[in-house]
Amino acid sequence: MQKTDTNNDIIQGSDKSEEKEGTLSSRIVLGVVGYCMLIVSLQVLNVRVVEYFTKENSNFDNAYISTKTLIGIVLIVTILFLKLKMIKIDFSPLKISASTIKELKISALLVVVIVVGLIAVRLVYQQFNSEVAERPFFGWYFTYHTRWFYPINSFLQECFIRLVIQDNLKKLEDSSTKNYSLYLVAFFFASLHMAYPWYMMFGTALYCMLTGVLYNKYKCIYCLTIVHFAAGFLPRCFGII
Repeated sequence: MQKTDTNNDIIQGSDKSEEKEGTLSSRIVLGVVGYCMLIVSLQVLNVRVVEYFTKENSNFDNAYISTKTLIGIVLIVTILFLKLKMIKIDFSPLKISASTIKELKISALLVVVIVVGLIAVRLVYQQFNSEVAERPFFGWYFTYHTRWFYPINSFLQECFIRLVIQDNLKKLEDSSTKNYSLYLVAFFFASLHMAYPWYMMFGTALYCMLTGVLYNKYKCIYCLTIVHFAAGFLPRCFGII
């Protein structure tokens, strides 16, 4: 009889554990989905407000405004969802450790690849576009559309995308949904760039997916910040955009 009671206790304990895990998973799903939907909805409104005040549709000349104001929107929504305990953030990737040096080496190599690629694109592109050919081969353009803020912007975007979205989605994956978090994060990140042309949205999605693999393996926020900065800042330096 005692053995039967012990077995029943084990079964009940197992049921409670599964119920707790199910509740946690449901909370994460609701939190992340709600967070993403709210951010995207607010970005749509944000873009429309910018268009209203600039009296023109979204383009390269005004898209930077909605991108900058989006940072404030995301920060406020993140704090709200943290207060409501609808999302969790693991800040350990922000700690500087021995692996940080390895991250910096990886990022330096990736930046070199980006620079070489941009030089090749510029050399080819200027053969077919007279406007590009007339631009200086390289320039910093720090004062163009608050580009001086881009290093901070890159860091904040990586923190929001990786620590808030990707880490929480990763918790929900199993063997049948492996890497789904990468696809969802890429789609979300691209949607936040809706004020830009479609090819930039596609590029940001592809960037987010590929660098997401690095993040899952190394948790390298600082590495990705440097790569993000190079990929977003340098194309204009080489006169490509």
